[in-house]
Amino acid sequence: MSIRHFNCLLIILVFSAILIAQTTVAAPVVPILPEVKKDSTHHTFIQRAKSYKELDLIDLVKMVLHKKLMSTSDSVTRDEKLHMSILAAPGYTRSTEAIGIVSGNLAFYVDKHNQNQSNISIEFSYTQLNQALFTIGPNIWTKDDQWNFIGDNKFIKYPQETFGLGGHTMPSDGYVIDYFLVRVHETALKHIVRDLYMGVGYDLDYHFNIKELTTNMNTDYKKYGGGTTSISSGFKAMIEYDSRRNSINPLGGFYASIIYGYYYRDLGSDNNYGSLKGDFRAYIPLSKNKRHILALWNYDWFTFNGHSPYLDLPNTGWDDISSTGRGYNQARFRGKNMIDFEAEYRFPILKDGLFGGVIFANVESFTDYPSNKFTTAAPGWGAGLRVKLNKHSGTNITFDYGFGLHKSNGLTINIGEVF
Repeated sequence: MSIRHFNCLLIILVFSAILIAQTTVAAPVVPILPEVKKDSTHHTFIQRAKSYKELDLIDLVKMVLHKKLMSTSDSVTRDEKLHMSILAAPGYTRSTEAIGIVSGNLAFYVDKHNQNQSNISIEFSYTQLNQALFTIGPNIWTKDDQWNFIGDNKFIKYPQETFGLGGHTMPSDGYVIDYFLVRVHETALKHIVRDLYMGVGYDLDYHFNIKELTTNMNTDYKKYGGGTTSISSGFKAMIEYDSRRNSINPLGGFYASIIYGYYYRDLGSDNNYGSLKGDFRAYIPLSKNKRHILALWNYDWFTFNGHSPYLDLPNTGWDDISSTGRGYNQARFRGKNMIDFEAEYRFPILKDGLFGGVIFANVESFTDYPSNKFTTAAPGWGAGLRVKLNKHSGTNITFDYGFGLHKSNGLTINIGEVF
């Protein structure tokens, strides 16, 4: 790890914890351990830390600031008030280099009978590579949790390296495309039974001011169709099953979703074409206390019956949660169809849960162009560190170092699990 990577790691740990430690908890919690009190011998920092069964970064900062520790209870009393939280933190990914993030969240219950809490998330980020991203993501539950309205709305200024089509491209094939993106993805899901939901939605991806910053190359972007703008606009149908009780850091359960979309010229698209996405995840506890977890993920993305715009084609790290293909740059591989498999073993390093680790492996394949055949696969592997940011929600700060083919490697730092 380089000095720059180490400094970034240190900054995100300290800066994030201090900011969050000073925010107000949205609802009261019930302590299951007594508060540590000072006596004449005065407990040392380590002694105070050992007095609690579970620790996170917020606890450590509160100790330093001599504030009352948060309780270790996992239960939170329902509070129907509107709650707002704000977080500013640095981060790092191989594709963006250093990144600064400011995010906010509004949490509330639409109705007193709701079991699920609604929220609206807002985020702005800016990277060392002059990439800017503004996101608004509503997740609203109606009365009695009968309907769930989900949105993924973005405005992006995003110069990014791309490497062409298919799985045979090399790192030396890379060139930079700069563009603006307006994304409006909206979905309405109806509760059917137990953990099953079905619904419909609308997707718009509008790229404009597209520029190839690398000159004197006959790129795949030009061969595929090129252009200074591209539009995908269409409707979708979705079916979802989710038995996870904590989607932030699942300790068990299954998740599956299938999204079928079709994009129409009559709605503004460049071309008519179809899209099918499948997302399947399993979380298998390997110990009674559920501290050891085997997490499995399969993500498939296919386009058919037409010509998807180049920037809307399936590609590495541009899945719905921007997580596939650790060990490779975002957009490292691209094709009309992709298949991705990921596996991760999650384990504790410290008994109090402050530090944990992961070992992961993945493999993805993209169809070649124009044959549209799967002829190659790109494996990735690596390990990572987990630092508990918030023990109540299970949120970790993740540090993953991955490796891939052709000497591909890199560090990724994020807030929240990869999947």
